[in-house]
Amino acid sequence: MEPKLRQELLHYLKGPGFKRMWPMVKKKMERLDRVGGRLTLSGLSPVERQAIEGLLAVNLHGLDRCTVDLKQLDHALVQSRFEASLGECMNLLYPGEFISHKAERESEQVRWSAFRSWAKSLVNSQALETWIDALSSQSTAVGYRTFRSCYDEFREVGESVSWRHAASGLNLLRDDEISLPFRLPIRLPVFAAITTGDPHGLDRNTLAGRMFYWGLMALRQPPEVWMDADSGDATVDLGADGGLGADGGLGDGEDMMTARGPVKKCEASSIVS
Repeated sequence: MEPKLRQELLHYLKGPGFKRMWPMVKKKMERLDRVGGRLTLSGLSPVERQAIEGLLAVNLHGLDRCTVDLKQLDHALVQSRFEASLGECMNLLYPGEFISHKAERESEQVRWSAFRSWAKSLVNSQALETWIDALSSQSTAVGYRTFRSCYDEFREVGESVSWRHAASGLNLLRDDEISLPFRLPIRLPVFAAITTGDPHGLDRNTLAGRMFYWGLMALRQPPEVWMDADSGDATVDLGADGGLGADGGLGDGEDMMTARGPVKKCEASSIVS
């Protein structure tokens, strides 16, 4: 549509006779996710009657209410000199605001896929990639809700520092083959400082710390154990063999990092590889 004609259409749509109708049309289309349905305008003013009569070619003389069929409204707009669909008119009236649920879902899928690819690019083991694939496709894998919280960060700024920190620690523990520039056991704050730059970067009360915990489970247990955990983030006790100790402890100053994960300082000697 030529700029001049577009301006004329916008001026026409913003006429006082349509002031009440367009917000109702927008709400209806967003709810149905299509052009369809009907809406009723009550207490019609003379200006509104004249505008609707002219657009829909109907006779509203003496009436104070009317029902508008959105498919007929769309047809009338397409057949007008503007040759614009109802959807085009909504986007013109509400630039950046009118988004169908279908378009919104498609956009969300693109963002989610981008986050999954970005998250996988930061890990260096097949076990972690398998876990990320599970987190991306089902809500029962351990860490799902925590992973979604990392996604919320990603949506805001284009990355998740919490996921980056968790991945930095997990990458050093892949496949039980560890090549570290320090001896184990080591206090978790020291391990966190080395891997994330922050001694509290993997504390249990942080998003990164919780993500790190679930990643340890994915590394230390077979998929059948963590794939169908209740709601993804139910408390999981890995025990001494899993490397988290009896309480699954993460993050306070007494936690120790061993070859199998973080445990309480008093337990470290019993599970160091």
